Amino acid sequence: MANTIDDASFFLQDNWPGSAPYNAETPIDGFAEAADQHHAQSEEVFPLGIKFQVYNDGSAGPKGYSTFIYLKVGTQDATAIAAKSFVVPESATNLFQVSNDPSQALYLPTGLVAVALSAIANGEYGWFWCGGVCPVQYVSALNGNYVQDDTIVAGGPITAITGDVVQLGLSNDNDGGSIFQGCAGYALAAT
Repeated sequence: MANTIDDASFFLQDNWPGSAPYNAETPIDGFAEAADQHHAQSEEVFPLGIKFQVYNDGSAGPKGYSTFIYLKVGTQDATAIAAKSFVVPESATNLFQVSNDPSQALYLPTGLVAVALSAIANGEYGWFWCGGVCPVQYVSALNGNYVQDDTIVAGGPITAITGDVVQLGLSNDNDGGSIFQGCAGYALAAT
């Protein structure tokens, strides 16, 4: 049975290249709303790798800043990418093309990790959460528990590769199968 950690109990460290405008306005129709014209689309609407940083006022989810990044999905594994799925770069030649399949992931100690905001298909472009507190205020589908390795402790660094599953886990390779992916964030509570 999988262990879980609540969205308010960890944050992501943005290790992706480039910077996000401080307290940016959100795209006109949000990041992953049903009516938006730029998330889960077959054509690139924003430049790959562009980031937006927004402030969560605590009215829904944790209070603090969150960063979103625009990425393209490469080839996902059989579980399919959905809201709360962790993704990592698929290719050394294009860091902004991602997969949730560790067998295709670029295993470098980069900490390049992002979280899908919704279901998204192979070859589609869309927004992903890549830094700061969980942006529940902007994407309600990110609320709740995330699958994780049972070795997470309060204050401990986290990665997103554990065994053969892309999920939260301890940031080392000595805990029974974790593959070091660099520090992707920190746990605020033990599980």
